[in-house]
Amino acid sequence: QDKIVACGYLLIKEKNINETYYWCCKHKVLRNCKGRAITVLERQDHILKKFKEHNHAPEASHTKIIQNIVINMFEESFSYMPSNKAIYKQISYTRTKNMSTQPQSLENINVLEQLHITIKGEQFLAKDIEFNNEKIMIFCITNNLHYLEEARYWLMIVPLRLFQHYFDKCILSILLLVEKTEESYTQLFQELINLGYEARYELSPPIIITDFEQFVINSIHLNFSNSTNKCCFFYLCQSL
Repeated sequence: QDKIVACGYLLIKEKNINETYYWCCKHKVLRNCKGRAITVLERQDHILKKFKEHNHAPEASHTKIIQNIVINMFEESFSYMPSNKAIYKQISYTRTKNMSTQPQSLENINVLEQLHITIKGEQFLAKDIEFNNEKIMIFCITNNLHYLEEARYWLMIVPLRLFQHYFDKCILSILLLVEKTEESYTQLFQELINLGYEARYELSPPIIITDFEQFVINSIHLNFSNSTNKCCFFYLCQSL
């Protein structure tokens, strides 16, 4: 089966229509990953045209792992190495064994303790709140609140791939919620504002850029009355 690596992810070919190829994540079933890609074959090269985000981090390729092992081995040990196929199976087995299962309910969402802090020891999981059978999580270190206070504008609800291609280190806070309702967004923004207040930062940017989701726009007008809300041109183009 044809495979391709895009943005560090291994994808499997679903179909092709002439020179346009459609790919899905190899973890489509195992991790219920919706990650996809569309490429166009030009001569013998696949040109990436569209890429949909995955629900997991990219992985080191099997080949890269084997190369790293071989580089650090003594020459006399080469003859004892199993076949590449056997090593591939062992790598896949180990990854599957150590992989956390996808939570099926709010009660099953449990962020590992080591993910609460950064590699520098700073608190990363700033808020973990449950209300009205909903859940809100805010990941942000205190120093990033300073940058949010100083920023001339905020970008909200923008696909991660836009950050990867057009911006450099601009993700300052990750805000997660279950239900996309006006009440949820209002609670989310209030928690973010309170987080800034606790650290003595006033979070009120001049401009907030969002998509066209009405619940978000209404909540921004309510919580950031001094900010101007502008809608993203990218989303406007997607709707045409």
